[in-house]
Amino acid sequence: MLPDQSITEELPKDRKQKRQPHSAYLRRRLMTLTSIIIVSMFALEAAVTAWYDYRAQLANLEKEAYLLADAQRSVLAAAVWNFDFDIINNAVNNLFSMPEIMQVAIRYPDGEVIASAGKLSDGAAQMRITRPLLWDQGGEKEIGTLNVVIDISQVESSMLVKLTERSVTLSATLFICLAAIYLACRWMTQPLEELTAAITRLADGDLEQRIPHTQRNDEIGNVARALVKFSENSRLLYDLQNSLTFNVAEKTRQLKQVREDSAHDNTVRARLLAMVSQEIRSPMTAIQGAVMLCKNGLTGEIQEKTLHMLHVAERNCERMQKLIEVLFDIYQIQNHSLVLTLSPVNLLKLARTQTEIWRNKAYQTSKNLHFESGVAEAWVRGDEKRLQQIIDILLSNAVRHSGKGGEISVHLRREGALISLSVSDNGPGIPKKIRPYLFEGLARSDEACSDSLGSGFSLTLAKGLVELQGGQIYFESIAKEISSNSTLPTGATFYLELPYIPAPEAAD
Repeated sequence: MLPDQSITEELPKDRKQKRQPHSAYLRRRLMTLTSIIIVSMFALEAAVTAWYDYRAQLANLEKEAYLLADAQRSVLAAAVWNFDFDIINNAVNNLFSMPEIMQVAIRYPDGEVIASAGKLSDGAAQMRITRPLLWDQGGEKEIGTLNVVIDISQVESSMLVKLTERSVTLSATLFICLAAIYLACRWMTQPLEELTAAITRLADGDLEQRIPHTQRNDEIGNVARALVKFSENSRLLYDLQNSLTFNVAEKTRQLKQVREDSAHDNTVRARLLAMVSQEIRSPMTAIQGAVMLCKNGLTGEIQEKTLHMLHVAERNCERMQKLIEVLFDIYQIQNHSLVLTLSPVNLLKLARTQTEIWRNKAYQTSKNLHFESGVAEAWVRGDEKRLQQIIDILLSNAVRHSGKGGEISVHLRREGALISLSVSDNGPGIPKKIRPYLFEGLARSDEACSDSLGSGFSLTLAKGLVELQGGQIYFESIAKEISSNSTLPTGATFYLELPYIPAPEAAD
């Protein structure tokens, strides 16, 4: 079972077997928040109640003072109007008899004191009441003011005492609640801390540890069981990773060994080519010399039939000699020891010259060879001798694989920064099964086996020479098996592309 399947499939199965747990952990958190809110509301309610009590007491004092002042105001107004100071003093003393009154004063409108009782205390909380003394004589007229100063320090002290008592009570209550909340939070968070420590150890690679609290029937228990599944799946992944690492290392070692063996095989093959070329070259030279001596009559009179066989032997010796040279050149290319002489080459002139040479050979076998050029000049940088060899290989391949009456076309054109030379024929084409290996020296069509010895090696040599000169060679083909049930013409076209360079300046 894959790791992700064990978590997504087995965990819901465990949940189905057990009753769904209540949200105990969430409920505890809500209870904690509710306790804090309730304590805060009680504290606010106590402060508001004390404030309203304070304001109510002040209002009662103010009301009582107003009632006393209004009761004496008419008497005082008449006494002030009549300058009856005895009545004024009696009224002032009656008002001053109220315990909360600190001072009573009767004043003229200009502020002059007529009579007063009591004195003010510095720093004491006070409330001042001022009532006008009116005398009605054809209209109300203010003849003085009654000023009463009330001491409210006792009211404030009473409020402070109540606030202090309630603050102490609330502080004790809050302390008890906070202690209970702390203990409750400690009790609730301890499992989370233990699970956090377990997760940390899992992250550090300890996959064999025991996960706590797996027996609980709440959210913490669900998390613990999920961690157990995660630990099991992590062990599976760890084992799988180790196995994959070992397999990758083993495959890498095998590929490295194969690459080393392949490089060794290539080296051995290149050395074998060089050795075969060297070993065959000397006997072939001797055979060519012997055939030439016999053909020239130095060994005696030769019959016509024997002379014909000597010509055949000479031609095949030449072909074998060319094959040996091709093999040796391939060895030098693979060994990076082939030296080229690069210089500006007029590919148009070279291609036209080689086409004329091969036109006569094609005509002898009833084949037509045409040359067309879309450029006035085609300068490239390369080895002229090797470029001639490449063109000869392509033309030889086209002439060899074209049937009697075949058509061979050579086109030269410029495509951007490249000079392209194409050689086309209407032969049987290149079978699909040998196309991937055409330039590897191992592919030859069955129809050409009898007279195309070494043609595959020639294409390998052509490809190596072109790439050494900064170009490329490729082909397009329609084989006989493709066009047998259609009207498509068969044949093959080989393309030689080299970088174009400007024409060199004439020497002075």
